[in-house]
Amino acid sequence: MKRVFFIAAIIALGTWSVMAQRAANAVASVSAIDAVQFKAGSDLGSALAANGSIFSATVLRVEPLTKNVKGEDSNAVLHASLDVKIDEWLWNQRPDLGSTFQLDQTVVPGKRRLSSEERTVWDDVDVQVGGKLIVALSRNQDAPRKYLFVVSDVDLFPAVGVALMWHRQYLSDPGSLVSAPELVNDSQNPFFLGYFASYLWRGGSFGNRDEEAIALGKLLTHTRPVAGSSGLIRIALQRYVMSDSKPLSRSAHRSVTESLVIAGSSEDLKVAQPAITLLIRLAQERKLEMRPYLTGDRSVGLSMNFRTLVQTGKVDRNHAAFYSQLIKTP
Repeated sequence: MKRVFFIAAIIALGTWSVMAQRAANAVASVSAIDAVQFKAGSDLGSALAANGSIFSATVLRVEPLTKNVKGEDSNAVLHASLDVKIDEWLWNQRPDLGSTFQLDQTVVPGKRRLSSEERTVWDDVDVQVGGKLIVALSRNQDAPRKYLFVVSDVDLFPAVGVALMWHRQYLSDPGSLVSAPELVNDSQNPFFLGYFASYLWRGGSFGNRDEEAIALGKLLTHTRPVAGSSGLIRIALQRYVMSDSKPLSRSAHRSVTESLVIAGSSEDLKVAQPAITLLIRLAQERKLEMRPYLTGDRSVGLSMNFRTLVQTGKVDRNHAAFYSQLIKTP
């Protein structure tokens, strides 16, 4: 009988291990998909910040990708040209381009994609005759980056449409900013998150700095981190709160500070670290007053997260200006 139970336990353990591995693989797969969508959204945000021209198109002809150097260099950049027919102008129509024209595709081999400088917007694009694309062109033909955004995954096309619709509304009605964090949170949309954070990092500030800063602060507390999204939000927000030439209003600064305190005390260290990093910067510049927002739980959470970051070498120990504002905990 014991032998039977032992064998059953081994089988159950094996089954659990397989299920656990499948679950882990599913999480990793979802994370990878989120990262791709976040990156695509970031590229769209960059294109909108540059006021690019955006259109959807059908591919008519594709040349094979070729190297522009002789030999068998596996790291050589690949080039090709393709003809497309414009289906619809989505942003900043350019009548000078006509209804069909040629695009130049540049693909960087995987071995060279070690940093953003070694990538192009074409690298993950599937180009084939009859396929669909959404493309953003720089309006400056002499710009180093002629192509600002290219996506071939038709499953992302609706997300592009939603982002452009929301962006159009935001430009005409800045009050729309208040809905951005809720929209990201409700849909858990990594594409929209990428677009919004990237746009406000590179552009934004159409006379609505306070609202933009408040929205970015809420994003830190209302969304789950996706592929470095918290870091992008932090550097975008840092531009607002650290500015001496265009300072935030007192009410906006207080709102952002509270959001940073909430995020910094999060149980998720990926959320807490960017917030604490910015709180430290504010303390160093004597622009931090967080005591009004420190409840007991937040103080404990901030203290624990700060100590963990120090112990793991993520931040330096010598940040007395920041730590002195924490309510002392056992």
